Amino acid sequence: IDAAIVQNLYEAGAILYRCVKLRQVGIGRVPWAVTCNGKDVWLDTEPKPPAELAYLKDFRRLLRLTEAALCLSPEAFWFIERNRVRPLALRWHTPSSVIPQWSGETGLTGFKRMLNKGRFKMFEPQDYVYFPIPNPFHETIPGRPPAQAAMAAAGVLYNVDVFASKFFERGAIKATLLTAPVGTSPTERDRLKAWW
Repeated sequence: IDAAIVQNLYEAGAILYRCVKLRQVGIGRVPWAVTCNGKDVWLDTEPKPPAELAYLKDFRRLLRLTEAALCLSPEAFWFIERNRVRPLALRWHTPSSVIPQWSGETGLTGFKRMLNKGRFKMFEPQDYVYFPIPNPFHETIPGRPPAQAAMAAAGVLYNVDVFASKFFERGAIKATLLTAPVGTSPTERDRLKAWW
């Protein structure tokens, strides 16, 4: 399904939008811990990461964005911004802007980030945290996101919403087509119209 259709149904379809938002809230309530050498160094109950994990300051936001992306798209991407020594930050990159690069011999070889005006930049595999939906039928193509399985139903609900909206825009008057057989005289048509 085209990404523009998915985006339209997500933004305009109340049910799909609400379902994704519920999943985002739900993922925010799952307990988690960051561990190092078997020891907890940051728990979900603490609002900020310790100084050595300052690059994870947006971790909760990234989790919510990743959940939403994986509902609507087959992949999600966190860019690892770093200097020569250590990571500085994790940044969200929209799934539509990043294309994994694959080789039949070596697997994942890097990422292509689409920029403005058809330009792009290449990145190494270690520059991203990559979240593909597993696909039991292919080694490199991610699986189908849950929202795509619900697109037919979401489309029906969207069209029902549009119909109801248009109905009330017309003053809650049911649209009716009055026809007369071919060859009906103009006076007979006027009489029928006046009666209607």
